[in-house]
Amino acid sequence: MLTVHGIPSGTVTLPSSKSVAHRALICSFLAGGSDVIINGQGNDILATRSCLEAMQSDPCVLDCRDSGSTLRFLMPVAAALGLDATFRTGGQLAARPVSEFRELIEAHKTGGRLQSGDYSISGNVSSQYVSGLLMALPLLDGDSTVSIDGPCESVPYINMTISVLKRFGIEISDGYKVCGGQKYTSPGTFAVEGDWSAAAFWLVAGCTGQGMELKGLDWNSGLQGDSRIADILKSMGGDISDGIARPSELHGITVDCRDIPDLVPAIAVAAAKAQGQTVLTGIHRLRYKESDRVSSIIGLLRAFGIECSATHDCITITGGRPHEAVVRTYSDHRIAMAAAIMGDCTIDDADCVAKSYPAFFDEMSRLGVKIERA
Repeated sequence: MLTVHGIPSGTVTLPSSKSVAHRALICSFLAGGSDVIINGQGNDILATRSCLEAMQSDPCVLDCRDSGSTLRFLMPVAAALGLDATFRTGGQLAARPVSEFRELIEAHKTGGRLQSGDYSISGNVSSQYVSGLLMALPLLDGDSTVSIDGPCESVPYINMTISVLKRFGIEISDGYKVCGGQKYTSPGTFAVEGDWSAAAFWLVAGCTGQGMELKGLDWNSGLQGDSRIADILKSMGGDISDGIARPSELHGITVDCRDIPDLVPAIAVAAAKAQGQTVLTGIHRLRYKESDRVSSIIGLLRAFGIECSATHDCITITGGRPHEAVVRTYSDHRIAMAAAIMGDCTIDDADCVAKSYPAFFDEMSRLGVKIERA
């Protein structure tokens, strides 16, 4: 148990983007090694590093721990390399769906190795399936196509994969057409930019509190779809410029969250402190994150006394004045961070932030928040 009292204020330097780091590390491995500079490494990145080291042997056991990105990216990559790989999962990952992807990979294997061809994926499943295939298919001899059936979820993450692949010499044509026989090449040094998913919590804290200055972000790269948080908060009345989020009078809006699922916990905190009603749509995929994030967010908000409701694909939040709360995180790192930014509270499993942001509560303490462990 951990208790949080106070409002953070000051300057914070963001850790490197977890999403970009996964992709850069895998591409670097396939290129034979390059210098990937990462500022702050959570458990998910450590899982990817460990698996890539294990993949230097065949057969190999790949312990993905609780990292969905590690599992979904490396399943097709290991198959493309013809590795006899056994995947292990832990924590909430063991309960998250992956059978459809496994069946797709097995259907395209011959003699234990992935083969080129047309890979058809439903658009309402994880975009990580598409990203994993885009990293694996260039290694094959023949040409391939990834076909998406229906509207695709989280497209910015696929675009991120394509951008990182390009840095390592891999080209993906329009419509996710992949030429075989491509070679990964090292770009030399790859410095991973700051994490916008993590920055979202500090931006919300700044706009709803006493102000925050954020460093380590690339405000112009467009690589991370979660950089949309700045525009979303501005649409709510947030005063954000020159890397500083200033105290603001926020108001409710409607936000389509299909492409930004990781931002929803932070946006929910902003909505809880805004005037009027905020409607978050396109949230059905949140039920398959580290927790059922729809239920987790509703539980978080209600614990603080905020009026809210949810349907299959929508969360509606009426802003109010949060009171002190006891919060259950369901071992979900983003729920723990959202709770801490919301206000005075007791958090049941604060250590779960180690998945993506191990230094989060150390930063909270440095920024003037009183942190006590029970």
